[in-house]
Amino acid sequence: MKTKFRLAYEAIKKIQSVQGISAQAVEACFIGMSVFFVSFGISLLTPPFQSPDEFAHFQRAYFLSQGNTNLIVRNGVVGAQIDPAYLKYQGYYKGIPRQTEKSISASKVKMSKDLQWSNERIFMPHFSTTPYMFAVYLPQALAIKIGQSLNLSIDMTYKLARLTLLFAITLCLAKAFVCLLYTSDAADERSSV
Repeated sequence: MKTKFRLAYEAIKKIQSVQGISAQAVEACFIGMSVFFVSFGISLLTPPFQSPDEFAHFQRAYFLSQGNTNLIVRNGVVGAQIDPAYLKYQGYYKGIPRQTEKSISASKVKMSKDLQWSNERIFMPHFSTTPYMFAVYLPQALAIKIGQSLNLSIDMTYKLARLTLLFAITLCLAKAFVCLLYTSDAADERSSV
């Protein structure tokens, strides 16, 4: 009995033969789609802020979404302006990262899902992501800006940012896979000459 992945791969191969798409592109597409959907499933099951330092990284993406490519120094403290409603959302999940014995109550989950952006700003110290180039936060920052523009809840904006980042990572992996195949094919051609 064929697995679903095998059936999907065979379907992509049929498209390739009809459309004249290279085998490398088909393989990259299949691997990219597989990585994306498996990761997406895991993402749906994982509560917010369970990745290492995700609080700090999401905050940096938030700062960038507000037009702050660099953090600022105020009274000798590095940081940026942040929506206090987001800090409240983050607070619901503060105690559970990497603590398998801890959980969050259903009422807190519901409250976190209903929380809306306040469009107020307070200064918050933030230095942990200072050395990182701002460009790596662009996919999440774009999603945060879109979520705020569409008046999505903070929770839905967070999920949109997570999905956008996953999509960007999948595209980078697929491109790397194609480049790797291309260079190995080119090396094979050179060795056969």
